[in-house]
Amino acid sequence: MKNKMTFYKKIDIAKDGSKIPYFFNEKPMFSQYNPERDAIRFSEDLKALEENTAIFIAGIGTAQHINIILENPKITLIFALENNEETLSQLKDFIPTSKKLIICTLNDFESNIINNYIPQLHGNFIFKPLKSWILALKEFNPEFNESNFQASILNTIKIISRDIATQSFFGKIWHKNILKNIHLFSKITKQRLFATLDDFDLQKTAAIIGASPILDEDIKILKNNREDFFIFSTDTSFQVLEQHGIKPDAVVTLDGQTISAKHFHCKPDSILIADFCSNSSIVEKFLDNNCKIALTNSGHPLSSLFDFWLFEKYKKSSIYKVSAGNGTVLQLALDFAFSVGFNRYKIFGGEFAYTKNKAYCKGTYFDFLFNSSSTKISSTENN
Repeated sequence: MKNKMTFYKKIDIAKDGSKIPYFFNEKPMFSQYNPERDAIRFSEDLKALEENTAIFIAGIGTAQHINIILENPKITLIFALENNEETLSQLKDFIPTSKKLIICTLNDFESNIINNYIPQLHGNFIFKPLKSWILALKEFNPEFNESNFQASILNTIKIISRDIATQSFFGKIWHKNILKNIHLFSKITKQRLFATLDDFDLQKTAAIIGASPILDEDIKILKNNREDFFIFSTDTSFQVLEQHGIKPDAVVTLDGQTISAKHFHCKPDSILIADFCSNSSIVEKFLDNNCKIALTNSGHPLSSLFDFWLFEKYKKSSIYKVSAGNGTVLQLALDFAFSVGFNRYKIFGGEFAYTKNKAYCKGTYFDFLFNSSSTKISSTENN
């Protein structure tokens, strides 16, 4: 029966004349005599902050404490939590309007943190619940588990931290490659090697070639029906096709790391589709072999800035805009095929699965690295 009640029973007037919320159990959020003093005490320790900080407050009520915290210049972002949308509707006249304030509920606080909290911009992260609010919620909703709730907040921050660490590591690589590829772009255009729509036979079926174990069997289909396909090879499967005597029409690369260049031991003779973030030595190798090259912009801000500058200067699009989706070269290849106008496609070796006790098909250097210690009865993972 309790869950049919509203979380806040009423908003009353305290002894000092200020408004004070009472929970469903008739217990006040702050002191009945001086709620403003309690609100000041709640935010007192935040005055000593020396660095920018984002804060997560559990409990809104009449927002006296939030109004005080909003005035703190070191507080860059405030997540204010209530239990559900019904409660927020009840409190709408008390919730202040501020760009620093993010209102959330138990159903969406994780997504709100992920979508809004940027450590480099907002600084540290503090969790600061109102004890009276937590105690009332436990009684109002017996299914609420405070430990699990705090663990969810911590896990959400860890997700953001891992993402930031990844961007920090790869960001330097991406920036370096983009600047080098911008330089190579000028050479590509001067040598008239920029791939145009005329270089893609749209009457054929676009064959997108990954390097999963199933390609060991699918390679026969490509051999027997070569003329039916316009083959987009991913960088990992490039040398596999070459080993089977299949020359891909185009090869696609996305990874910015130097190790990606190991996919191209043989002399390339295909169109190169390379994202601006991809390893510049690969672009340079294809350029030296007079191959047609299409550079793509998958959304990196620096690539987009260069793309915008080109458009403003020449009043035409000079770079293929694509989506790298989940960051895989297979997705980039598929999206590029759609962007240039292919209506039919077929994916070979594209399942993301650990089949036949291995992760890659025969012929890739990954296959050698991962399976050099495997046997028919014991894979690398079991050794």
